[in-house]
Amino acid sequence: MTLPPVVSMASGLIAFGLFVALAALLWVDQRMHQRARIRHRFAWASGGSVGQKPGVALSISSDIHSAFAATVRLANALRFLGSGNREQTQALLETAGFRGRSGVSNYFGVKLMTCAVGAAAAILVVTQGVFANNSGMQAALVLAGFFLGGLTPELAVRQIARRRQAAIRANLPDAIDLLIIATNAGQSLEVALARVGAELGRTAPALADELQVTTSELRALPNRRQALENFAIRAAVPEARSLTATLIQTVRYGTPLTQSLKVLAAEQRIAKVLTLEEKAAKLPAILALPLMLLIMPSIFIVTAGPALLSVGDALYGT
Repeated sequence: MTLPPVVSMASGLIAFGLFVALAALLWVDQRMHQRARIRHRFAWASGGSVGQKPGVALSISSDIHSAFAATVRLANALRFLGSGNREQTQALLETAGFRGRSGVSNYFGVKLMTCAVGAAAAILVVTQGVFANNSGMQAALVLAGFFLGGLTPELAVRQIARRRQAAIRANLPDAIDLLIIATNAGQSLEVALARVGAELGRTAPALADELQVTTSELRALPNRRQALENFAIRAAVPEARSLTATLIQTVRYGTPLTQSLKVLAAEQRIAKVLTLEEKAAKLPAILALPLMLLIMPSIFIVTAGPALLSVGDALYGT
């Protein structure tokens, strides 16, 4: 007995919905664990009452954690991706704002889960309808569902990274202006970056997060140049690399920080104007195809339509 196609499609959608809900629960639980761990450390450092251990009362479900941990171990055991791709994946996750030692492993685990969900949904679909008796097409569609399911997390992470890069690029000139104001007030580089990150917390959360991480690395790492280079690597935008090069030059050679930032701000404004002018110059070529496909047929019908009707009446009129 075979199920109707509607039932099979609904089953696939339910499986996908369960996966999305599981991913959301894991993300929320991870955020809660991080906040609890930070509160635990602050309480311990201040000498106050530590209270519960972080993550004990905030755990959503131990069964979910165990199942996901088993999936992560399976993905790592299967060598889901090579070592070179692991490094690229780590850089991509950091650009998208996902940090942590277990970020790559969790990403592989999610990818393996989406592969299984895609294959299961494809199996539910191909066993019904026109593909019920075509085993070759069924195998091809199941493989396609498997690979498309594995491709979904990567596409999602890349989209998040692109949006984060666009947000950083759009808000970086304002951050440089604030850095100029802070350095003019006599603040050091670490204090100025921390101040700018705090001021941009609401309007530019992505850039504020990167600046706060950079401030922490400047205070913790022995090599300040490495901390600044890490900011450029995480942001992965040309404007951030220019800012990093300027700050490294200031730290290394002792050049005036305020003057260097003013020059950089002027250069970035000029580059932004040139980018807008370039986009404006491309508009005629971009609009040519929609003009030909959408507007010209209407104009042709309006202008040539009456003449064609008159010719038709003259040739075939009664």
